Order: sequence, then C-alpha cells, then structure tokens
Amino acid sequence: MSRSSRRPRWRLHAAGVIAAALALAFAWPGSPFAYVAVQARHQVELLSGRIPNDVAIRDGLVTGVAAERLREIAEIRAFGEREVGLASNDNYTTVNPTFTKVVWNVSASAPDRFEAREWWFPIVGRVPYLGFFAEADARRVAGELESEGLDVRVRTAGAYSTLGWFRDPVTPAMLEWPVGDLANTVLHELTHATLFVPGQVEWNESFANFVGDEAEARYLASRSRGLSPEDLQRSRESARDRRLLESFLDDVYHELQGVYESGAPRDRVLQEKARRISSATRRFAELPLASPRLRTYLERNPLNNASLLGWRRYHRGQEEFARLLDLVGGDLREFVSRMKELKVLLRRSDGDPFQLMGSLFPADTT
Repeated sequence: MSRSSRRPRWRLHAAGVIAAALALAFAWPGSPFAYVAVQARHQVELLSGRIPNDVAIRDGLVTGVAAERLREIAEIRAFGEREVGLASNDNYTTVNPTFTKVVWNVSASAPDRFEAREWWFPIVGRVPYLGFFAEADARRVAGELESEGLDVRVRTAGAYSTLGWFRDPVTPAMLEWPVGDLANTVLHELTHATLFVPGQVEWNESFANFVGDEAEARYLASRSRGLSPEDLQRSRESARDRRLLESFLDDVYHELQGVYESGAPRDRVLQEKARRISSATRRFAELPLASPRLRTYLERNPLNNASLLGWRRYHRGQEEFARLLDLVGGDLREFVSRMKELKVLLRRSDGDPFQLMGSLFPADTT
C-alpha cells in the first residue's frame, strides 16, 4: 500500500516517527506503541539494505531469473502510469537482496458473527489486522486471541508496504514469483499510491484488488510476445483459479451470514456454522483448481469467520466495480480517474464509499 514518497526529508521524518514510537514503547509497555517499536526495528533493517534495482543488477547482487523479474518491475510500473493512470512513486525502485524475513498477518473475529477485532494505532487509526516480521510473535498473539474464544487467522503476506511513508523495496521472495503475480502485486500497490481513503480498509483493498487484476491482465496481453508459453499458461490458469476460489468463498460467506442473521440461539448458530463449514470444505476439494498452491488454500486458511472476513476485505464489490468500468467503455484509466473524486465526496459526507462511487459515473441507460 503506498502513497507518494518525498525522498531525503521524508527519511528524516521517518526516523523521527520511529524514534517517537520507541520512546512511547518504553513509556507504555504492552501498549500498541510497543508493537510499533518492535516492527520499527525490522522496518529499519529492511530499509537500510536498499539498493537501486539497476545497481543490484549491474553489480551481480541479483542474477538470473531474479534479475529478469527486477527489470520487469520497471516495465510494470511504466505500464501502470501510462495505461492505467497510476501514481508514479519510488516504491519498488530499490531492492534489499539480503532481507529474508517473511511478513506474517494476524486477524480475528467473533465466532458467531462477522465482526472483526480491531486495533488502534497513531496516524493510521483503527485496523483489522496486525503484521509481524517474526512467526513466533504472530503465533503468540494468535494464541492470546484464541484464548478469548475468537476465530483467528494467521497467514503470510505476499508483500510488505508502508502506505508510502517509506520507499518500499523489492524483497528476494517477490523475485521468485511468476510475472503475472509480480505484476498484480506492483499494480495493486501503485493503486493504493493513487487513491487511498483513510479509515476505509475494505474499500481500499477491494478497489486495489480489482484494479490490480484488470491491469495485470492488460499488462500480460501487452507483453504476450515477450513472455514464455509457460508464463502465459500460468497466468491464464491463475486468473481462472482466482475466479473459482472467489466464487466459492463468496458463497460460503453468504451462507454463514444467513446463519448469523437467523436470530437462532448462539449454540444453535455455532452448530449450524460448523455443519456449513464442514460441507464447504468437502465442496472445495472438488474444485478443478490447476494451481497446486490454491489446491492447498484451506490448509493455510481454514474456514472460519476471520479467514472469510480477510477474504471479504479484498473482494467486496467486485461485480459493481466491473459494472462501473463498463459504463466508461472499459477504459481503465478513466475508471481510476473518476474514482479519485471519491475522496472529495467523502469529505462532504461520512457515507459508505461502496454506495457513493456510483455517482461518479455516467448513468446506466441500458
């Protein structure tokens, strides 16, 4: 998630933010500031090892397929700016070739309704998940949440970003991805750089997810002659698998939502929830997924309220986004340009961005 970077003076400001977080951590141990301080230490490690992409390639610090992927990022960024109207910033113009930590994400929900646990932090406000650079920290917090009787989800995150407060680098793990996955992530993050609505996590992620998917498909189409048949096949299978998985999870979400809104006693709700999840798990095994990774999706993301809310956070309103894109003739650049006016609308009211965004587009006369 990104916002436009400011180079040297922002680096000084970032150092001040980290120093303030550390001071607050000592003042209030166990508070959210302590969490910020721990993550700040890893953030410093990530940022201090940044090297410009071209220098890393020139000096042989990144070679082979990884170097090809690093070169590809420049083309993806240029495509996003030129064809989609995404903001051009300094994210992913550097690489930390030695940073091997994995980012872990923890989220939680009430077990008998879709109600996410939230945490408050300075500047960013309330958020429905926590990120960690150490699995042990993530598992410890997950255990504490489970002891409260909450549904919990622990997962690895594909990429780490800071909403543009820092110039986020590429990590070695990203350079192992297929071209399509890499393009999707970079374009998703550049979408955040272009439009980020404070306090609207679900809308921000769903919008960036939609633009990332659309822009990835168009980028790969523009590059089809330069991609290997294997990359093209993986991209087609990946897009198909995503649609199958999204349809499946959408069905499960709405099934359980109906159970939670039934008005039945809590014990009956939990019994019916367990029955529906068991049935959904069997149905998942029958999905014709080509990707070995997606075939094991439920092993990494067991079905519960936290995992379904996590999915929903990135996939709400996809059909409505598609409808609005159609209203501007499929012009993705125009679609993004109109959406940027949403922040103006929200400054005038406290409405739901999912409901307000339709007013930015021409009326549907069909």
